Amino acid sequence: MIRGLSVSALLKFVISALAVAVVVVLALGAWDSGSRVAATNRIAAVADVSSPLFTALHNLRIDRASSFRDLNADKQLTALNPQLRDARAAEVPALQAALAALRSVDLPDRDAVIAGLDQAVKKLVALHEESAPAMLRPKAERRPGIAQDMFNTANGLLETLDKLSSRLTRSVKLEDAFIDELLELKQLAWIVRNAGGDASVMISNTLGGQPLPADAFVKYTSHVSKLETAWAALEELAAGLPLPARFTEAVEKTKREFFAPDFVALRANNLKALIAGEKINYTPEQWALVTVPKLAIVLGVAEAALDVAKEHAAQQNAAALRKLALELSLLVAAVAFAGGMMLMVSRRVTGPLGMLQEAMLKLAGGDLTAEVSFAGRKDEIGALASAMSVFKGNMVEADRLRTEQKEVETRAAALRRGEMQRLADEFQKAVGNIVAQVSTSSSELEVAAGTLTKNAETTQRLSGVVASASEEASAQAA
Repeated sequence: MIRGLSVSALLKFVISALAVAVVVVLALGAWDSGSRVAATNRIAAVADVSSPLFTALHNLRIDRASSFRDLNADKQLTALNPQLRDARAAEVPALQAALAALRSVDLPDRDAVIAGLDQAVKKLVALHEESAPAMLRPKAERRPGIAQDMFNTANGLLETLDKLSSRLTRSVKLEDAFIDELLELKQLAWIVRNAGGDASVMISNTLGGQPLPADAFVKYTSHVSKLETAWAALEELAAGLPLPARFTEAVEKTKREFFAPDFVALRANNLKALIAGEKINYTPEQWALVTVPKLAIVLGVAEAALDVAKEHAAQQNAAALRKLALELSLLVAAVAFAGGMMLMVSRRVTGPLGMLQEAMLKLAGGDLTAEVSFAGRKDEIGALASAMSVFKGNMVEADRLRTEQKEVETRAAALRRGEMQRLADEFQKAVGNIVAQVSTSSSELEVAAGTLTKNAETTQRLSGVVASASEEASAQAA
């Protein structure tokens, strides 16, 4: 089968096969880089959503606890609780930012998620507008059930945001190992913040007039155990990662302030005192001033992990884009090179070979007008053309010699014909002379023969006369 391939077909096949192999390799690389770009874009989008989500979650928990407590309180407030005011001022913009960022996240039911979250945010804002002035009125003038509505709405939104955060984290899982670790750090920090908030809110609610559960200290111990376990896991995970200084600083600040022995002891002692029915020297607002900043410090660890994830995703995205641009450029160059090689082979090899073949066939047919090109080239085609030029020259020389020989033969034949004609003429002339001489001799011979005949007759007669005379003499003698 290979023997049946022409040189042109074989060359084009080899070039095409190599070009296809290179193009496939580069295309696979470009596809991988494109996939990496898409993955880093998804990671960046998730990080962009997660950051405002965590801000909203943190402040929404404060809003839920403070609003429920203040709306159920018997006393009439003269001003909105500063912690509640700050929490509400931060959570709504954070929720709006999360909604805007969600539009760039690739989720199957993204539009439905955005629509549901938007409705929940609008309901929360409406309750804010209703509850803020209600807190400044006596409890009897507040709408019945407003506190529970506020709690249920905030709690439902917290659950929605928490599920959405977990879903976003799962959507990019295994896309990047380092990002997975960072998001795990974020989640562990959030668990610590939640458990710490649950432990502190037991004191706040009791200070606000709500009864303690029967197993209050057991629940408190459970919350503390949960946050301590999550924090230990966070430290162990962070120890094996190349994290920037600001994350380490956030961790150290949390250990220094949130896990400070005096704060841990203060929180436990206050709860024990409340369980024992003793009064402590804190109002709900004062206790919030102590605990909310501590919880914000823990949240700073989660935010630092998200910031590192954003930066890493941005770096990976930039690197993937550079690699994609390079591979696409190489792909275009490879296609152009393959096309150029095919064109060059066609012009420099297969085309000239075809022309030489055509010229050779003409020469083989005796057409000495066939032009032999490419003799000036310094490659195999040039060598072949030179050999063919020599072959043509030899054919021309042989033809010239044949022509000359034919001319010589023609001249020789003409000379032979002339000589033969001359000889024939001379022969004819000579024969004519001979014939003439023979004719003359014949006449003379005839004359001589006549004379001889006459002489013979005369002689015969003389012989007869002599014989008669002899006989007469003999007779006479006798």
